[in-house]
Amino acid sequence: MLRTSDERSLQTAIFHDSEQKRGKDLNEWSETFWIPIMTGSKPLDGLNVVELGTAISGPFATKMMADYGATVIKIEQPDTERKQMDSDNTDFEGFSHTFAIYNQGKNGITLDLKSEEGQEIFLELIGDADVFLENLRNGVVERLGFDWETMREQNPELVYCSVSGFGDTGPYADRPAFNSVVEGMSGWLSGQDDAMGSPIAVVDHLTGFNALSGVLMALLNRGVDGRGEKVEVSMLDSAIACAGEEFAGYSEVQAGFDVENPYQPPMQPSGYYETDDGHISMIVPDTLWEEFANAVDKPEWADANHHFAEEAYRLNNSDELQEELEAILSGRTADEWLEYFESEAPKVPCGPVYWIEDLVEDPHLTERNQVLEVDHPVLGTHYLPRPSLRFANHPVDGSDVKPAPSIGADTKSTLESLGYSEEQIATLRENRVI
Repeated sequence: MLRTSDERSLQTAIFHDSEQKRGKDLNEWSETFWIPIMTGSKPLDGLNVVELGTAISGPFATKMMADYGATVIKIEQPDTERKQMDSDNTDFEGFSHTFAIYNQGKNGITLDLKSEEGQEIFLELIGDADVFLENLRNGVVERLGFDWETMREQNPELVYCSVSGFGDTGPYADRPAFNSVVEGMSGWLSGQDDAMGSPIAVVDHLTGFNALSGVLMALLNRGVDGRGEKVEVSMLDSAIACAGEEFAGYSEVQAGFDVENPYQPPMQPSGYYETDDGHISMIVPDTLWEEFANAVDKPEWADANHHFAEEAYRLNNSDELQEELEAILSGRTADEWLEYFESEAPKVPCGPVYWIEDLVEDPHLTERNQVLEVDHPVLGTHYLPRPSLRFANHPVDGSDVKPAPSIGADTKSTLESLGYSEEQIATLRENRVI
């Protein structure tokens, strides 16, 4: 763990009460508030995490912790097959490509948490952990006896992160939640006639990022006061926190502004436009409208007497504008238009609309090594995104992260690290505790 002095030999103390104390070694100022600074080759080296997670949001949060150096122990049931919605393809020995991506870099153990022995082992792991993260159905960890109050008695410095669809309280707390359900409730689709939502699990990933942020804040706080923390992360809360523009539109309506569609994008053109062979995305702020109009050989659109010259008209008649634009854009391919705009209207933000296979071949992403091609021992070759953050002093490129564990792959080594003998481990296995 991070909290013992012999395991943070090079860490620095940062104090609130005196400039003269800054930079002192923790052993010298052990009685004073401090913030631990990790000094391994990766930003989170030395952080110990225990996970009870399923699906995407929780495992994604701990996957990122593992990417950046944390030791993550993922606990699963001692079954012969994984009982998870994201890993139901038994053709690959309990693996799916989804499971492999969201659980890479973790140590996998099996544990019957309903058994007395399994609970004892679990609490031993918690005693050595910095972070515990769970995203099981509401009430499950409480029924197992792993609620926040119990866990902090076991480890007062534990950061306990609970991820759920709707939070711990409120009339929706016990509802099942999936990405599309929460996205539909988030307000993101305000003003969209088709209300199709996002094609990827945006809320799940956003919630994972939120959980990671909350855990890191709690760890910083722990460095100041030495106390653990419970971090509650809700998918719906996470999604609503990103609905700022929608709330702005609603506020305009409530304030009496005459706005035809308060939930539309703040400028037009904005969105995806069809060309001869595909789509491009672009957005044109009013300050670039004249440059854009000239580039598409429609200088009259910027003339003061033309209706498109009025930003308000473009905003309230976006369908008309899109129809006119696509009639023009259909004359060239997507690549031709992007090359043309780069030359003739370089300030206008635009880009290709990619399918996932396009990402693998994109020269920019290739140079930055953002898409990794890895050899998985069970799945064979598979593709995954590189960790998105880049650090100058603690480089992380994802190339050295171990594959997601097979079922119970690290059970024996984990128990041995807790002091269990081979005979004890064999007995636990015989009794189906592991």
